[in-house]
Amino acid sequence: MFQGASYASLTGANHGNTPGASPAFWGVLTAPGPQGAAGVAGPQGPVGAQGLLGPVGPPGERGDQGLQGIAGQAGAQGLTGATGAQGLSGPAGPQGVPGPVGVTYRGSYSFVTNYALADGVSYGGASYVSLVSSNHGNTPDQSPQAWGLFAAGGSVGAAGSAGPAGPVGPQGQQGQQGFTGAAGVAGVAGPVGPAGLNYLGVYSSTANYAVADAVNYGGATYVSLVAGNHGNTPGLSPDDWQAIAAQGTAGAAGKDGSPGLVYQGGYASAHTYGLNDAVSYLGGSYISLAAGNTGNTPSLAPAFWGVLSAQGAAGAVGATGASGKDGSVGVAGPAGAIGPAGPAGIAGAAGINFRGGWNGGTHYSVNDGVTFGGATYLAQSSSMNVEPDADASVWAVLAAAGGAGATGASGPAGAGATVQVGTVTTGAAGTAASVMNSGTSSAAVLNFVIPQGASGSGGGGGGSAAASTSGIPFASMYHSVSYAALYYSVNNGSQAATETAAVLSWSPGGCSATTLTVFSEQSGTIAVTLRAGATPATMANTSLSCTVGQGQSCTANGLATVPVGGFVDLMVTQADGTPSPVWSAVSCN
Repeated sequence: MFQGASYASLTGANHGNTPGASPAFWGVLTAPGPQGAAGVAGPQGPVGAQGLLGPVGPPGERGDQGLQGIAGQAGAQGLTGATGAQGLSGPAGPQGVPGPVGVTYRGSYSFVTNYALADGVSYGGASYVSLVSSNHGNTPDQSPQAWGLFAAGGSVGAAGSAGPAGPVGPQGQQGQQGFTGAAGVAGVAGPVGPAGLNYLGVYSSTANYAVADAVNYGGATYVSLVAGNHGNTPGLSPDDWQAIAAQGTAGAAGKDGSPGLVYQGGYASAHTYGLNDAVSYLGGSYISLAAGNTGNTPSLAPAFWGVLSAQGAAGAVGATGASGKDGSVGVAGPAGAIGPAGPAGIAGAAGINFRGGWNGGTHYSVNDGVTFGGATYLAQSSSMNVEPDADASVWAVLAAAGGAGATGASGPAGAGATVQVGTVTTGAAGTAASVMNSGTSSAAVLNFVIPQGASGSGGGGGGSAAASTSGIPFASMYHSVSYAALYYSVNNGSQAATETAAVLSWSPGGCSATTLTVFSEQSGTIAVTLRAGATPATMANTSLSCTVGQGQSCTANGLATVPVGGFVDLMVTQADGTPSPVWSAVSCN
């Protein structure tokens, strides 16, 4: 419903398109009818029983300023009075002396807006000014350290009696702003109009639709003709559905946009950045000029980072204003009585629970927020493995992905570094190995000291070949884990979204896996499971599985048999979208 007419959305993800001005996105269902003539006023009826509390009248005239008393506790917020008509603009006055920086009025308070110092908002009928910068999520009437009250809601004046309505005269010239008149007596309610359409979004075969329910299906809009309309496909059931807006012709394909920036937040030296990744560092913004960009400080590596925006220079200090004259000290007024405590406020709406990047293996609840494909989405219902851009009934768009930025100019090519081996010396048995660079950072010469191994004991008789040919040594293996990959090798850095040969380790002699140990830097809790099979096609989970949180380790003990000539790998679930270090070790003898 918009300005007296009814519209039906002609597209999915219809956001920010005004119905009356966007015929490509909205179809007219019912146009507004002409204004009916005013009915003749009926005779005065007898006085009825006491009715419910009427609407609050307009505010009375402002009285003289009283002496300042001790502040009482905040009472309940009064309703906002009606706005009077706009008076004529007076002539422009002479230019005044520049005053101090004033309040920047930002309209009604919104909990999703980040307010700056001296931003002004209206909330609950009163006006507040922000006392801090980066003021986000602090409700004005509940956050005195973040908001200052500079205009409280006015008191409610008494409602006057309504006079009879006179005939409409000719349009006169605009008069000066008058006082707000009393509210008139409400007229008799007109007859109830016919029931309109109830638009319910995209058609669902599991929903039960009533008469006049409208849905979108196959690009067209349909209205239900019967009650209890369940399982009848709109385009195939003319007895149950009637088309009210056919599907439009497909528009021409747009041009492919150039690759845009991928903002990765603050620079981290341990993170590997890709081409066109953008970061912030020491007040400036930079764009990566190369793939595999690791350990190169943005402000010191122009071959790897291009400047997007440099840190701005500090502004000049303003002149100090003249001090005003000291006013005379007034007589202290008597202390005012402490006002009664106001009633408890209405509980606020539930906030957003931001969960980071969307993960198909994570269960999401109502009001969970995620990022996906450069946009931010809010969960409308519980779901799992429903991509945010695939179902508008499950995910609502909070912030669409930004447009692609222009490609930055290529930086100058850097000189290639060189590495060569210098000396290799045998150290004493039991000492630590070491390596020293006798060259420079760009032309390294590495000198190694490798300790002599301890003498081995006498060999015994030959044992089972399986113990020496398991192919699975008990040594930790590092992986950069995210939800982009599900399977990981136990003895190399390979990882993949599907269980391919690249992640499988072959055990020619077979072995018995007894211990799985994991240490994780993932931000959430992940589950790691050892999988085994006689062939790549028969891989299955074993009993060795454990869950681990960030900065913690877990150990699973048990017995999982890997057959002779079998295969093993690891499966990691519940990981988030940020690649993070995870170390694992498997004991299989």
